[in-house]
Amino acid sequence: MHTWTRKDGRHYTAWIDRDLYGLVVITAFGGSSRPTRFRSIPVASIEDGEREIDAIAKRRAAHGYVQQPA
Repeated sequence: MHTWTRKDGRHYTAWIDRDLYGLVVITAFGGSSRPTRFRSIPVASIEDGEREIDAIAKRRAAHGYVQQPA
């Protein structure tokens, strides 16, 4: 599980899991004044899921988020 936070109270979390149809990257995001929302991104393999999480990490860093230690 990877978690990023921002100084304004927003948070973003991503992890690889299984759903009814196969592997997905699940994301949860929100903030102190926003309810948490969830999204699932289908992936073909664990490696694809890790690449998706790496891409998410780059986008979060570009938007001012800092990754939290696991």
